[in-house]
Amino acid sequence: VVFGAASGNTYSELRAVSAGAGAWNNLVLQSGGGNVGIGTTNPGSILDIGSNTLAAQARINVNAAANQQTGISFASAGTVGWFMYRPVSSTNLRFWDGTADVVTFQVGGNVGIGTTAPGLSMLNITRADTNPNLNLSNSSGTNWYFYSYTDSNLYINQGTDGSNGSKMSLYTTGN
Repeated sequence: VVFGAASGNTYSELRAVSAGAGAWNNLVLQSGGGNVGIGTTNPGSILDIGSNTLAAQARINVNAAANQQTGISFASAGTVGWFMYRPVSSTNLRFWDGTADVVTFQVGGNVGIGTTAPGLSMLNITRADTNPNLNLSNSSGTNWYFYSYTDSNLYINQGTDGSNGSKMSLYTTGN
């Protein structure tokens, strides 16, 4: 373990040697800005993880006891705005927006937007109001809108703002 600033540098190093390889691995504590670098001697962010080798993987492992949830929170001025986590009760990955879970990724590939239980659907979008919709668009600005009103029928519309009127309707009565 080595402590201290390298000659001519503005950072301090806490380094350890790899067993058997004789190579130093960097953990840099930048004195001027308070940045921490792992695998880099020039951290550009509060925490900067990187490597100059193509074989190296840069990833973070968040590990908790079996009865604890794991996650990463994103906060501003001490207030958590987003929280990405794995709940204790499942192996799902969820995104919480500060008030509720808004996206769930299930093992196996199912995705729920607005629901934590997408079930058998590959993609399940649920809205709290009575007018859920889905917009599919391309780079030229053409949009297809799939939506339903309180009548539970499905309407398909095409246009740039959804105002071109319904192109197709699927009624719950079968007509």
